[in-house]
Amino acid sequence: MIKKKIQTINWNTFFKLEEETMTAFRIIPHASVLNNQSHKLWRALHGIYSGNFERLRREGVKLHYRIKERIWIDVTLRSKEEGCDEEGNPTYKKQVEFYLACPSRYGEHIKHQLEHHYMQKNSPGVTLEQIDIKTSEIPNDNTTVCDLKLTKHDIFSLKCDYTEQTTPLSSILNVIHDLRGNDQAKISMCVEPYNRLKWNSIAESAHERFKKGKTPKRVRLNGKNTFLMILGVLDKVYEWVNYLVSEVIDVIDSIGSKEKRSLYHDKQRIKQKADMEKKKVMIDGKLSSETDKKKTAPVFKTYIRLASHSVNEVRRTMTLNSMVTAFDQLSENNEMKPSELSPKEQKQSLKEINSFKLTVYSKSDIDSNILSNYELGKLYQMPTALLQKDFGDYLTTKQIREVALPACVKDKNGLPIGVAEEKGNKVPVHLPLSNRNEHALSHIVICEQGGGKDTLASNIVVESYRKREVPFGKENHKSKIASILIDVVDQEGDGMSDQVRDSLLEGELKDYIEINLGRTDYPIYLDWSEGLGSNDREAFVKLSNELSRFLGTHEMVDTDMYLKDGAKAVGDNILDIAQLLTSKEYRKQIIQDLEAKKQFFLLQTWKHFDSMGDKKQAQIAGNVLTRLHKLIGDDFLRNIFCQRPKMIDGKPAVNLIEWIREGKIIVFKFPKNKFTKTGTERIFKYLITKIWLAKMVMGSEGTVNVMMNEPHQFIGESVETLEDMSGEIRKYGLIPWYFFHDWAQVPNDLRDILLGAGTHLHIGSGGKKTFNSLKEELKEYTGDPATVVEECLKIQKHYFLHVIHAEGKKQQPFVAKGLDQPTKRYGYKDNSKLSEECLLHFGRPYQEVEKEIMEQYLKLTTEGEKEKKNNEKAS
Repeated sequence: MIKKKIQTINWNTFFKLEEETMTAFRIIPHASVLNNQSHKLWRALHGIYSGNFERLRREGVKLHYRIKERIWIDVTLRSKEEGCDEEGNPTYKKQVEFYLACPSRYGEHIKHQLEHHYMQKNSPGVTLEQIDIKTSEIPNDNTTVCDLKLTKHDIFSLKCDYTEQTTPLSSILNVIHDLRGNDQAKISMCVEPYNRLKWNSIAESAHERFKKGKTPKRVRLNGKNTFLMILGVLDKVYEWVNYLVSEVIDVIDSIGSKEKRSLYHDKQRIKQKADMEKKKVMIDGKLSSETDKKKTAPVFKTYIRLASHSVNEVRRTMTLNSMVTAFDQLSENNEMKPSELSPKEQKQSLKEINSFKLTVYSKSDIDSNILSNYELGKLYQMPTALLQKDFGDYLTTKQIREVALPACVKDKNGLPIGVAEEKGNKVPVHLPLSNRNEHALSHIVICEQGGGKDTLASNIVVESYRKREVPFGKENHKSKIASILIDVVDQEGDGMSDQVRDSLLEGELKDYIEINLGRTDYPIYLDWSEGLGSNDREAFVKLSNELSRFLGTHEMVDTDMYLKDGAKAVGDNILDIAQLLTSKEYRKQIIQDLEAKKQFFLLQTWKHFDSMGDKKQAQIAGNVLTRLHKLIGDDFLRNIFCQRPKMIDGKPAVNLIEWIREGKIIVFKFPKNKFTKTGTERIFKYLITKIWLAKMVMGSEGTVNVMMNEPHQFIGESVETLEDMSGEIRKYGLIPWYFFHDWAQVPNDLRDILLGAGTHLHIGSGGKKTFNSLKEELKEYTGDPATVVEECLKIQKHYFLHVIHAEGKKQQPFVAKGLDQPTKRYGYKDNSKLSEECLLHFGRPYQEVEKEIMEQYLKLTTEGEKEKKNNEKAS
């Protein structure tokens, strides 16, 4: 006899069960998040459902079966002991976090669905950050777990009032106040899309039974429920036998008259015993609309676990009870009650909660909840702005409104200005440089003290310098970007100008120029030689007009005319103009020069003046000299404006046109504490005119930033000049930057002109009044002027709302965190010696300057007296 040998074959050769790899996310709510459409999210997520045969695939003789798709969502509340305060009381760091885990192959899809459904007017409501699964774990020791189950049949719905956007979440968040030490609490939900056809069949059958007076029951197989089920069956058998006997007797008794038959039917109606459970369900006389909608809604098989961890058993139990109570607010046709678990079941549940994977224990539970998308939308909520305000110390949120960033600000060829967030990613943002006409608009920066305006200014200067040559426009015309920084604050070591200086590398120091007008012991000469050295007739006229404004003679006809014509003839040196009016000899020399230059109109003016009588000349000269005394009579201003220019290699030491052309960094310091308010305003007036004249002479050549720090402190006499500039800046590549603390500090006329000309805005943390004044300019941030002010008030220090004009339109406003100080980004270098070197290079000792001015002044007065005596003698 031949013995047959039985060969065993491993089951895995023919069949493989594929476990899903899970991806976990931390959900960070934004201030704009709402819960009123959450049911739509769960309707969309039901779309990941797949049937048994769809998850089955064959490779040769081997079958692969993928487990069902499940999404895990949980809320974790933590407390961490961090020591004691000054009084010896323990201090805790408490935190509430929201997590989601899903199959990795659905990770991007589900992330997109959440971001899309919570989006409000193009602003994300949530950000999802991928995390390690272990991040959300709760300890196994000293942890109690219970299930949360529906008490009635699944066809009956919980309360789903979507006008209540914080129920039950507000009660859940209140649990954080009960945590002490290193306590933790967690609400974990595993949801599995359920077959809709199967559900429709179950729901239809159950509703039919309910209509017939029989309330459908849940199927629960535990010791208590099994005993109750047996009693229920016996009760039904007794009821059936009793019913049968009664029916036979009633039928026999009804045979006969019409009255007896009528009595029989009345007894039948009375016999319909009321179903008490049905009365409880229909306590308002009808089923809720949510129960009605649940019949045809997408549903999910749902496992809900509550876990509480604490070394203190009493506190552990209290925390668990607080979480259970929070869900009582959803009771209506159905309600949720805790289901106690054995130690073994609790261990299995914790394993599932921490790994985001169901075990056989849960998969075999025939009493799992079936919840609709409407119910899940209420069970898992995000904290709205109101809750974020109440629980802000514990929540990780994004208060800054997030928008889709314009493509042009992500172009790395621009000037870096900060880092914004887009869909959870940190994105560097830039000022576009592709079009000089758009870049060369005014920039207004407004933020409160300490809000980051100085840092923004210093970064713009440093980054502009390091761009060196920028290819502007389609013609690829390359231009260096120079920067002129006007600083009246001069915070030693930490101000915007010192930040720029101390971030420069050794090879860059040659391009840093500092004109410190506050060092009165070494005054530096300023003039308007840019306009005088030009053949540009417009610049020449501008010079004389600005001198008229500068000295306030524009309303005095004769005085104004001779002051302007004096400036055109001899330049803007105050003493030279005075000498022209008082010295016949000097005037004769100037008339000869004008004849040689064929300046016929000026020649006529000064020939006419020369022919006047002494009294008339003295009257005109007196009026002009009175105005000139504004500068001559001020010790500090006189030393700046009345000295002769310092020459180096035959050229003026201060050469603004050359510096702009070479793309240098030029800092003008004149601290307000060194000059009177009037003196500060006059210096700024002189400087802004000097810059304006230089650019008029240069035309479109060169590009320059003009950084004006807190100009409200010195803008008084310069408003007209700035208004004139605003309409011409694009033509000349002149880019004014205004740095204010408050929009109210900007003069009204200048406000209207700046906004009308199209201005880049950079608005930081500040007051409601500023945002209200600018809400029409900022409304595109939210799309609604009614909400933009509240959104802007959420801007934190060192963040800015940028409104950029580029590509022919105003781009979508966005918020970005400002860059760190350039000394932190590039490293601090002590370049303070450079300031002293610049002072010695461009300035002169005040004794030397005052001696020179006095000699010229004495010569002026001597010649005047001499001429006066000669005239008297001749007469």
